[in-house]
Amino acid sequence: MTAAAATDELDALLGQLVDDLIDDRELARLEDLLAQSAESRRRYRTFMALHAALHWDYAAAARTQPEDGITAALRIPRRRRWPALAAAAVLLAMLGLGWWSRAGATASVITTSEVAGGVLTWTDGARHRVLFGGESQDPGQFRLEGAAASATLRFRDGSTVILAGECELTVDDDGQKRLQLVAGSLTAEVQPQPAGRPLLVRTGTAALEVVGTRFSVTANATLTTLDVEHGRVRLERLVDGQVTEVGAKQTAVASLDAATALQVSTRTSPPTSWALDLGQRPPASWVGTYVAPTPALPALLQASPYFAGRSAQDAPLTHFGVRIGSGEAGARPFVHLLAGSHLILRFRTTRADGRGHVDVMVCTHTASGAFGGTFTAPVPVEQLSADASGWRTARLAVEDFLPMRPSQPSMIDRDAVFILPRTITAQIGLEVAALTVVPP
Repeated sequence: MTAAAATDELDALLGQLVDDLIDDRELARLEDLLAQSAESRRRYRTFMALHAALHWDYAAAARTQPEDGITAALRIPRRRRWPALAAAAVLLAMLGLGWWSRAGATASVITTSEVAGGVLTWTDGARHRVLFGGESQDPGQFRLEGAAASATLRFRDGSTVILAGECELTVDDDGQKRLQLVAGSLTAEVQPQPAGRPLLVRTGTAALEVVGTRFSVTANATLTTLDVEHGRVRLERLVDGQVTEVGAKQTAVASLDAATALQVSTRTSPPTSWALDLGQRPPASWVGTYVAPTPALPALLQASPYFAGRSAQDAPLTHFGVRIGSGEAGARPFVHLLAGSHLILRFRTTRADGRGHVDVMVCTHTASGAFGGTFTAPVPVEQLSADASGWRTARLAVEDFLPMRPSQPSMIDRDAVFILPRTITAQIGLEVAALTVVPP
């Protein structure tokens, strides 16, 4: 093969990679080309740096220029933005570490544990793996899939990072830990770091420096929310360079809005009672189809399909549910759960088959904003009497909910981030007309 043909093939494969369209055969071919040629690896880094610039430099470009090529590129459709940002994040780690060969030039520094409720994958751009917990991994990109998914990453020094929900995180550790949170939520317990080498976290809108503390970050391309449980975290808002320190029990939000001051506030606990209000259309981030009230029916939410992870055969798993609340950046817990609290759900199913597979899932945070675990409780549909229109009422105690992770044993004294009545087998016409949380 001529050098020109090899270059054309490499460019085509790189295009497939950043668009998330590459298959296993093409990925293996890309790995071969990169392993065989230093020039191919150099071209790989150059090619991917263009995509990295999109993610790392857009804030500076947005504040210094009118809508130009970079700013306009941020407006690409949602379905195409994710793969480009993910590829950019992987590349940032690679540029810092150099090329990782198949033999693994970099010693493994991360151990995975407690993968639950979804799928965790790792890649360094050439190698890809599905992780189940217990693996030792090199730096690279970790992607967690599934609305209720969670996974723990542990560093050699004992520092831990818990990922929750749909999440993409790139990790670099060459003596200084660098995390790039492309999207999603993490909770970190950081051991004291070496002098002059704080742990660094970068998102689309913020840069954090951490010497040793426990904190949580939720981010997307336009918003970063930081909650600190103990210690202090230095927070820089990238759009204008404003810097502040966030201390214990405090929270701050960094967005693209440079017109307002970067402020720190004291975290407040949500109420212990709450009721779903369907008097108006719910936020677009919720899962479910809103149906306005009619003379014959109350306002309700119909279950919609959502991605819940992957099977052992790597097939996507689809569940059907109504997710009330969201784990996206800026979302806040909306009710505090106590011992003896109850969730009261008014629902119906328009099809009889599959009724035995309805449950309620609750994703929680601790009072400090850290990930508090995901819990589920079955709904005994057939044991509940129905009225003439098929509506049933289920009353579930907080103590009825079981954890999806062994390390999160109880939902008591947790804040609900989302509540998800769902069915995991088929679309059975699940509809929700009311949901309340009542204290003891």
